[in-house]
Amino acid sequence: MKTTIVILIAYLQLMNSLLSQDKLSSYLDDPLKQPVDMVIDVEHIKLNLEIDPYKQIIKGKQEMKFRTLRFGVDSLVFYASEMKFDKVSIDGVSADFLNQGNDIVVYNSAFLEHNKEYIMTIEFTGNPTWGLYFSGWNDISGKHRKQIFAHSPQGWMPFINQKHDLLTTEVIVKFDSKYKVFSNGDRVSVNDNGDGTRTWHYLMEKPHVIYLVCLGIGDWDYKETKSSGGTPMELWYYPDLPHHYEPTYAHSEYMIDFFEKEIGIKYPYSVYRQAPMVNYMYGGMETTTATVFGDYMHIPSRAWWMRNYVNVNSHELNHQWFGNLVSHLNNRHTWLTESFATHYAKVFERDLYGEDYYQWERDKELVRTFNAAKVNNNPVAHSYAGTDRWYPKGSLVLDMMRDVMSDSLFRHAIKYYTENNSFKVVETYDLKKAIRESTGISLDWFFDQWILRGGEPHFKLSYDYMQNSGGENEVLIYVDQIHKVDNLIGYFRVPASVHVYYKDGSVDSIRQWIDGQRSVIKVPNFSGADIDFVIFDPNRKIIKKVSFNRSYKESSAQAEKAKNMIDRYDALLELRNFPIDEKRASLHKIFSKEKFHLTKSEIIRQLAYDDKSINLMKTAISDNDVWVRRAVLESLTLVPEQLKNDYEKMLKDTCFINTELALRNLSASFPNQDYLEITKDEIGWRGRNIRMAWLEIALSKSTSDTELLNELYEYTTQSYEFETRINAFIVLKNLSIINSQIVKNALDAYLHWNFKLRDGAFAYLNFVFQTLAGKTIIEEEIAILKPLPNQVSSINSLKERLKK
Repeated sequence: MKTTIVILIAYLQLMNSLLSQDKLSSYLDDPLKQPVDMVIDVEHIKLNLEIDPYKQIIKGKQEMKFRTLRFGVDSLVFYASEMKFDKVSIDGVSADFLNQGNDIVVYNSAFLEHNKEYIMTIEFTGNPTWGLYFSGWNDISGKHRKQIFAHSPQGWMPFINQKHDLLTTEVIVKFDSKYKVFSNGDRVSVNDNGDGTRTWHYLMEKPHVIYLVCLGIGDWDYKETKSSGGTPMELWYYPDLPHHYEPTYAHSEYMIDFFEKEIGIKYPYSVYRQAPMVNYMYGGMETTTATVFGDYMHIPSRAWWMRNYVNVNSHELNHQWFGNLVSHLNNRHTWLTESFATHYAKVFERDLYGEDYYQWERDKELVRTFNAAKVNNNPVAHSYAGTDRWYPKGSLVLDMMRDVMSDSLFRHAIKYYTENNSFKVVETYDLKKAIRESTGISLDWFFDQWILRGGEPHFKLSYDYMQNSGGENEVLIYVDQIHKVDNLIGYFRVPASVHVYYKDGSVDSIRQWIDGQRSVIKVPNFSGADIDFVIFDPNRKIIKKVSFNRSYKESSAQAEKAKNMIDRYDALLELRNFPIDEKRASLHKIFSKEKFHLTKSEIIRQLAYDDKSINLMKTAISDNDVWVRRAVLESLTLVPEQLKNDYEKMLKDTCFINTELALRNLSASFPNQDYLEITKDEIGWRGRNIRMAWLEIALSKSTSDTELLNELYEYTTQSYEFETRINAFIVLKNLSIINSQIVKNALDAYLHWNFKLRDGAFAYLNFVFQTLAGKTIIEEEIAILKPLPNQVSSINSLKERLKK
């Protein structure tokens, strides 16, 4: 009988083991996970290019050195949108070619031998409307800045669409000598051709992936400088805006020194240059050795807190290590480039501005992370993760990785990863492997939970105060995971800290792993002091949602006494749920002690229209911090008489946005007061923000001022950059001004390559189309429009969108 029982137990254990082996792991499918097959390895591209900017025509001759990776290669497919190949040869032997949509297929009369190097020469012409962007050349007024730029090879360089192919590049451009040419690598020479043109020769000697080439042509000057470590730098700027140089490029030299120390690897190239681009649609692009960025960040000092260049500057610079030196294989692994640059940019800003600023950046990242979660639960490492996961969520994931590993081991692992993958293309596994090899830490669980799977934990918290069986006092914190659990998202495993604050001023803390549906954290309370408040995960280490039903006293105590700014801010957010009369005194006290704008601004928002908080508003609107002043301007838009004099000082604020807000709020609150005279010479920045507000206010009083109307109309034309045009359309829409000339300009803007301008133009056209007269004007203007062949589909799309 005993033998039977032993055998039965053994059998049950074996079956349990076998059943556990059948457990399946599910992951969200990624239809684009497979990298593009490579038929050849492109080793070097040398491009000679001439450009007629007025006709937007390019003429080029390109030599491409490559090595075959397959047997019997008889054709190669080039991405060459809006290009026409005139002549192709391989090692001097003519080759046939055929257009197939955006591709051009080159056929060789004989099979190319396996593992042999060849040189293909392509002579081509093109009329690019996308990829290589032209600005200002057809502006008959001459007001628009003349420029050409490309931040990838599309539109000007025929290439084989192998994103992960590493090669060296050489760009030689002949152009009008009045302008300068900007590209990657060392500037080998600039030669005067004696005919009013110069030839600029750039050589990128170290390999990089093909999408990291760039071209810029325009009227710039540049200053040569060096980091403390000796890296040569060229900082390009507009010669008509020399006073913008210092605010734009603040801390640029120090950034290189900082990242060299933080990453543990010297800047990997021979030079680093940057240049602002007009009508640029994004923040910046980190092409190798050469960053391009939107000239709306080429700022005067008063635009510093509209959007300065520091964060984008440090982000794009960091890409020289993560993205350029170490490149990701395909979109599934984009986070290895973008999450890293986002993470390190905020780490740099913490060094510059302090811990509170860093936590503010993380707060904005968390908001974007949960905005993405409202749409889907795609993982960070996924081709359809989207920008809110590749950038902010991935950045927060790296924060957690650093916290789990420790700062010193994280930095050691990242140095090892970068050194061992320099001038290589990587996948997510390569990072996990490098961490294990360099530190001995296996982070399979971390990668599986935070990178390869989607979702975020939602914790429900409660606590109790009791004596254990030994008569010792304990605080029991119950942590329940209440998010939806399925085959893709499980319960999260995270190390979490808890701080228990007592009313006698003492604090107990403990760090424990949270795992499973419910975890219980026991915090010994040897003194027996009464609990003031409890903070789960102080300083927000974990990406999470929290539900914690607390009393007013607990929230207000945390808002006043918590050590970390972001923990005080979280408590202030909870105080939104309590009436002003209950919280006023506490908020006044807290405001007087707070130093950082995030907490002070939240208090301002909660008390903005409280009659008994006028003195606090007076203090706030005179605060040295521009963000605190802005919080008053944004929250208290109906200006009380008691604040009128203080508000009027903001008309000359050191920040353009604050001046605009003050002008709008004062004019609306005191319509009989003339604030236009005081601000008549103010222009502002980013789309002439103050001037646009000025015109809107002036024309709202009378739309018969022909001079002002003409000024506003002109701002919708090709003579101005995209943000000015967008703002002008907004003002015209707000004033319900419609005529055929504006509609014509809006149609022109809708056909522009800048999608933000296109969206701004559509908003105006859609408004106009809702009126009977406006609908007729649009239909008449479209009827006489002569779109280019590539614009016909856009016009047809516009017609359909307007009907909706």
